[in-house]
Amino acid sequence: DSQHITGHTASVRQAIRYIREHFLENISIDYVISISGLGHSSFHRHFLEETGMTPCQFIMSLRIEQAKNLLSFTHIPIGEIGALCGYEDHVYFSRIFRRCTGMSPTAYRKLTESNADNR
Repeated sequence: DSQHITGHTASVRQAIRYIREHFLENISIDYVISISGLGHSSFHRHFLEETGMTPCQFIMSLRIEQAKNLLSFTHIPIGEIGALCGYEDHVYFSRIFRRCTGMSPTAYRKLTESNADNR
C-alpha cells in the first residue's frame, strides 16, 4: 500500500514526500531526482529497493487510491475524477484504473455503492 511507504534513506524520503504533495500534478521525474541529490540510475535503484516500485508506479498508485476514494465517497463524474487525479484523458484513466484494480471505474463505484448499502 503506497500510503504507508516512507523510504529508508533521506534522499528517497525526500522524493516520496515531494511526490505525495504533488502527485495530482504533472510531476517531472527528473525534478524529483534532482531534489533527491542522487544520480539518475542511483535514484531509480534506491527508490525501487526501498519502495518496491518505480517512481512512476508510485505516482500511479497514489493517483489510483485517490480515484478509488472519490469514486467511493462522491458523485463526481468519472471523467472529472480522472482529471482530478492527474489523468486528462478519461479513456487512459479508465484503462489504468482497470489495470490496477481489475475493474472499470464504473464497476468499482457500483461495487462500493452496493457495499455501502449492505452496511
